[in-house]
Amino acid sequence: MLDCVESRIGKARSLPRGPGSTAVDACVRRLRQHRVIPHLVDSPSGTAAGGLALQVSVSSYLETAAYASELNERLRQILDRRVPLTLALTDPGHENGAADSRHMLEAFCNALRDALPLSLAHKLIGTSVRSHVMPLQAYLVITSLLGRGPRYVMLDSLQMQHHADARVQAATESNWTELWHRRQSACTAQAVYGESVRSHCSLLADEKTASILPAFAMPVPAESAWLPVELHLPDFADARGHLNMPAVRLALRACLEANERLAPEVCWSSESQRQDSRTNNRVALLLSGIGDLIAERCMQPTEIHSLRWADSIVRAVQGELLNTSREMARENETLPSLLQSDPSNIWIDNEQQQKWSSRWRVTLQAEAVRHRNLLVLSPYSVLPRRSNCAPDFMDLLPVLAHADAISFRDAPAFANWNVGDFSRFHRRAWAVIMRGNPREHIAAVV
Repeated sequence: MLDCVESRIGKARSLPRGPGSTAVDACVRRLRQHRVIPHLVDSPSGTAAGGLALQVSVSSYLETAAYASELNERLRQILDRRVPLTLALTDPGHENGAADSRHMLEAFCNALRDALPLSLAHKLIGTSVRSHVMPLQAYLVITSLLGRGPRYVMLDSLQMQHHADARVQAATESNWTELWHRRQSACTAQAVYGESVRSHCSLLADEKTASILPAFAMPVPAESAWLPVELHLPDFADARGHLNMPAVRLALRACLEANERLAPEVCWSSESQRQDSRTNNRVALLLSGIGDLIAERCMQPTEIHSLRWADSIVRAVQGELLNTSREMARENETLPSLLQSDPSNIWIDNEQQQKWSSRWRVTLQAEAVRHRNLLVLSPYSVLPRRSNCAPDFMDLLPVLAHADAISFRDAPAFANWNVGDFSRFHRRAWAVIMRGNPREHIAAVV
């Protein structure tokens, strides 16, 4: 049973904000009253949420003047508003070898730097590339032409497995070594992974990720719109790690209610983002501090009891979010993308269409939600920040199976780890994310 004690209200972490609308300010105040941290961006045109995740074809930019001109103008407008963005770089010519990839990427970065000379002084432009496209050192050096924004390396199955091909295995090992040594350097390479985001509504399909949302360093579909908020569990606990679950539940409800008021007020960075906000109503609630609670309760992370306790907390949060979203769908409005997902909408046979629609409405009544995505978890959330971060804490990674999306913000220093521990941590996290079935029995070893 979850502990219910009077919680210790930690010192609120500040979020600098400039002038905004009355509705936005009221929502921010309410979230802070419930110890929820909104991750919003102040810009000259208003309040933005999360930044913009873009996918860009390097070859199209270099070969098509119209494509390059349109992208340059679009980036100028976004950067003038001081909105952070990530460019997920595709088609860099890697089919012709790493040398060709480096040449094309350098030409792309030089052209973009020339087109945006006044916008690169800020750390607003992040880039992302898949791990085996080119040597990571070359990627980091070349993309430094675009300023000092974050550099993401998307890890996939090539990076997470052992390979019989000696050349591929050598590249894999080189990548792990480079990521390890770069984890705290001035030019950091941030490891990210996750091929899809999902919804816990059974009527909605998973969606393929394409770029990185700046606010949470989170793989998401390109130009998707998210309200990023954070709930730090130790802020709801006493000094021994005992949680005040009634306060947590109130905070979760406050998040979803605030989203209803914030979403129409936020200045989205593209028409695609605005449309996605209306259609999918995505909340990115990052649940952090799981490892800190385990440490404060003096629980051993390698024991199955510890994993089951952590899993029960995450399940409770997930269940509360989902139940509140369903309640809001009944009282307010069902998610538009859910209404659009009825496959019989395009059927010609009227009799079959009516039969299917009748069954669909019954199912929809039980499954309808107000939000497509809700819970975000980070592999780093299972590592304590307030005490010794031992590799043993990676045994808590199975809780990631409950996430709709994965954040990689604020990677720890991994003090007293080695490159083997580091790669094993990410491989185990990746295995849980790929498995992604929280209904199955949890185990301490992935």
